[in-house]
Amino acid sequence: MKPNIAIKLAQLSERLQEVNQLLCSEDATKDMEGYLKLNRERAELEPVVELFHAYTSCAGNIAAAREMAEDPEMREFADDEIKQGEARLVQLD
Repeated sequence: MKPNIAIKLAQLSERLQEVNQLLCSEDATKDMEGYLKLNRERAELEPVVELFHAYTSCAGNIAAAREMAEDPEMREFADDEIKQGEARLVQLD
């Protein structure tokens, strides 16, 4: 993933957290128009952020598997994990 895309997706993830906090606040429903706007924004952000988190999790798992591959006893397992992870990254990218 290109660094500028990763930065933008991280910003969207932060915005989703902000929106969720705003929706959970006591004052959220006092302004129904604002509440509906936040819900729409959340609905747009959530699928994108979920994919980003899946991507970063998968990349982290691959990095851990590469470290594991240095151990001769774990090499075969780690190689399988790396192959599966890389295939998943291609799907997510």
